[in-house]
Amino acid sequence: MSEENLLVVNSLLRVSMRFGEFSTDVYWARRDIEFVIVDGPEPGRWRGHDGLMDATIVWLSTWEEEHFEVDALSELDDERVLALVCITHRRRPKTGPFEISHSKGACLFHFRGRKVKKVVVYFDRERGLADLGLQDSDSPDRQALKSAKQQAARMDRLHPIR
Repeated sequence: MSEENLLVVNSLLRVSMRFGEFSTDVYWARRDIEFVIVDGPEPGRWRGHDGLMDATIVWLSTWEEEHFEVDALSELDDERVLALVCITHRRRPKTGPFEISHSKGACLFHFRGRKVKKVVVYFDRERGLADLGLQDSDSPDRQALKSAKQQAARMDRLHPIR
């Protein structure tokens, strides 16, 4: 089952990178999905398909422009997939010029059956890894993340996203 979960997350993130959002078609999400943004400019918690739409509106309204790339995907177990991402935002504050920010984040996808039951977004990757107990550079899961990151780099060279 976990390989299927990895494929779902990979597909979902690739589509969202191209079109800028992933909530308009919620075939991948359970009806009772929970979407959590732990940190960043608009932290919050939303539930259900309508909540996922609301979270996307909040997310997109925060930024004038957003771009993110997937550094690595890793199966943590049969029910969880971790995506390490780089996020670049351009935002116009209430006064003054545009602000551009870059962050290395993480997104944790929890599955039940073949659908996503929870997504947890961290703008601060290290906080996310610490919350998952993966901050120790010698842990087997952290080594798997390094391997996944190297594999993702090779895949991007072979199949770049345009």
